[in-house]
Amino acid sequence: MGEWAVRLPFAIGGVLAVYFAIRVFTRWFGPTTGLLTGAFMAFLEFPLVYSQIARPYGAGLLFSMMMTWFWTRLLFDEKPKSLVAVAYAITASACMYTHYFSFLFALIVRITGAFLPLRKTLPYYVRCRRCSCIAVHLIFI
Repeated sequence: MGEWAVRLPFAIGGVLAVYFAIRVFTRWFGPTTGLLTGAFMAFLEFPLVYSQIARPYGAGLLFSMMMTWFWTRLLFDEKPKSLVAVAYAITASACMYTHYFSFLFALIVRITGAFLPLRKTLPYYVRCRRCSCIAVHLIFI
């Protein structure tokens, strides 16, 4: 197994992290901010360096951005599908397994989600949140 085979998943993860950052910030703030965020992430040292070496920080960034995207869909979509809750649970668990800082970020996102639901999506969000919270803890254990 060559060096490229070890580094390739982290490089792909870095590209996907930029993609999910664009999606998240486009949804939150608009297309201009999303594209600027993607451009900054494509040229900043942290995402570039940790996408080139096999360390857990690049994967932690990818799973954090994925978890934030699914959390945003779970929180702000009119009627999110159950698949979004499952994807949120899986990516939150991946954050917890990847690195302690990703674990802390997943915890902060979960706590923040308790204060942000919209009135029209609150009942569905509470049900999905409860199920995904149980799933995250079962997957992590």
